[in-house]
Order: sequence, then C-alpha cells, then structure tokens
Amino acid sequence: MRGTTMAREGALRADSGRGSSPEDEGSPFACTGCTPGGPERYLVFAPTEVSRASGVPYNRTLDVVPTGDGIQVWVQEGPVGSDVAWVYLISPDFSSVRATPADSYSARSEALHASGALGHPAAECPERATPPVVRMWAPSSGWSVLPTVVAASVPATDRPLPARPAPR
Repeated sequence: MRGTTMAREGALRADSGRGSSPEDEGSPFACTGCTPGGPERYLVFAPTEVSRASGVPYNRTLDVVPTGDGIQVWVQEGPVGSDVAWVYLISPDFSSVRATPADSYSARSEALHASGALGHPAAECPERATPPVVRMWAPSSGWSVLPTVVAASVPATDRPLPARPAPR
C-alpha cells in the first residue's frame, strides 16, 4: 500500500510491539529490517474530495480513540493544522464503519465551492451519500473494503463533535 495517498492506521497485538505495513511478497517497500510479525489489522482511509480540492497530497490520521462502541479514528482532510476532518467509528469486530464529516468539513467544502474548486455546495456533497472508502488488511483474508455508512452525528457518542484532537 505504500505510495498511496491515504491515511493509514495499523493495529498491533498488545503483547507484540512489532509489525510493519502489509506488503505483497517481493514488494520493494517491504521492511527487510523489521522483526517478523505484522499487524492484526491495517486500515487505509481514502482521501475526500475536500482533501483533493485543497491540494493536500494526502490525508492523515489525527487520533485513534477506543470507545464502548468500537474504535473512533479522526482523519484530517485539510492542510496540516486545520480541523477539517472525518470521524470514523470502526465496529468492535471490524465488520463495518460509520463515518461522519466534522462541522469544519462542511465549512471548508463551502469555501472550496465558492472559489470554484468544487462543483457543488456542501449540502450536495456526494460523500454524504457514498462515504470515502475504508480498506482493511487482515492476515487471514488480505485486503477488503469495509461496508461504510454516513452517520448524521458523531459515530461513537452521538454528541456534538469535540474540538479537534491534538495531532499524534
């Protein structure tokens, strides 16, 4: 997956501090100096249209928060330091995702529409109907696309979005 323009997040076992991104056999990007073993799961989050229209070369994971409903992942979709983000709630069994754009995402979308960089207003954003793709790698199954739906509010708590978490 190296070379893609997506935020990435790996999940390692608590009893194993080793691992690297999954690579196909013979990949020039495989870590040859890493200890054996890989992640239990590896997620990639496709960049949004706001990220692309902003000229940002890639999105990035801002924070990963375990919750009672799964794992909440904040992905920055704007320039470094901005609070433009999508929030993803990964189910505890990694079988599905609920995705929510932060309020700042709509504001940035409107600004890009006003400048002509996006061809539609935020209210007509196609990603509100078809969210960004979330791909997952697992040792037993390889790569798959997780079923993702857009949630109208914060996925983990259904409360208003808090201030943007500090970058890791």
